[in-house]
Amino acid sequence: MKFTGLIVGFIYMLEAAASRRSPPDPAPEPEMHRCGIWDNEAEVSTGPVQEHGVAATNDNMYVIGGIPANYSQPIFHSRRDVTAYNFDSNSWSPVAEFPIGITHPNVAGVDGGIYVLGGLTDNGKDQYWNYTTACYVYRPETDRWDPLPQMPDREARGAAAVGVYGSKIILAGGLRSVNFSGGAPGGIQKSMKRVTSFDTRTFEWKTLRPLPEPRDHAGGAVIKSKFYVTGGRDSGRANVKNNTWSLNLKTWGADWVPKEDLPSPRAGFAVGTHFHRILIFGGEGNKEDPTGVFAESLMYNTRRDEWKRVMDLPKPRHGMGAVSFVRNTWIPGGGLMEGRARPDATTNKFTLDDVLPPPNGDPPGTFNASHLPDGCLV
Repeated sequence: MKFTGLIVGFIYMLEAAASRRSPPDPAPEPEMHRCGIWDNEAEVSTGPVQEHGVAATNDNMYVIGGIPANYSQPIFHSRRDVTAYNFDSNSWSPVAEFPIGITHPNVAGVDGGIYVLGGLTDNGKDQYWNYTTACYVYRPETDRWDPLPQMPDREARGAAAVGVYGSKIILAGGLRSVNFSGGAPGGIQKSMKRVTSFDTRTFEWKTLRPLPEPRDHAGGAVIKSKFYVTGGRDSGRANVKNNTWSLNLKTWGADWVPKEDLPSPRAGFAVGTHFHRILIFGGEGNKEDPTGVFAESLMYNTRRDEWKRVMDLPKPRHGMGAVSFVRNTWIPGGGLMEGRARPDATTNKFTLDDVLPPPNGDPPGTFNASHLPDGCLV
């Protein structure tokens, strides 16, 4: 028994010495799940663009406004051009210009119309972007922008998180103004936490429960009856956040509920959806990269309250939007550098990919979320 005790004690001594000599293993990188593929689609026909609006009808995706592509000059102007991407032909064509120059517009597609509910605009004279209360709807059948009741002045902003719930468009947070002559990175910015809905049938504006904190450049999506807001920043480009909140739109007066935080703070990313999942792509605020931009793509499962990493964006960008139909998400344009720098015309399409053979006799390639790899679409 004494001999055995000596052996065991000697082994413990060796293990202790080894643990002192060997540094601890580094923390593992977040696992990337192969649950999608990327394709390059036709580039935006109006050229490089960022801080634009993106929305879709059943046939076309629209890119609205944004900032000029000439990033070598002080950029404080906003654009009027609008171009439409046809999903079937993978081609772009110009449509009626927006009535005013606009950047960071709050946009959504509802019942075949493309709605723009305010945004930021310039006066052509100084280095400011200020909110506009102007609201319009585009009807593809007439190729015309028709005016809507203006947004109440106290609710006006750009860069809001946007969601669609039935006939209503919900705006959460946003940016009231940007003063580029200020000393802060990206200028002096005024964020807000107001939450507003606009009914596209009755034209009625309503004020909802405000966000817990001011946000702009956050991501928004409605899943069933809940509006999710994630990421964004508070009054300045350096103040990126990773909070995620949800609001039950069925219950009047409901409060915001905290959800699992984003794995890392970021803002200005593109947002897509797939059933009960929210996808986010790119964004700015990456302190590990000299561009300040993320390639990382993430997926949030609203049932499990869980974020997972999916396939990286092929060309890291920020300041862009996205539209999703079933398993496809299109992401046009965006900036290659943090802030107002290096707009790009790339259009990427992310497709959730059925990589396992269907177990129930369906033809190979038939899409069914239950067939995808465990850990991806669960």
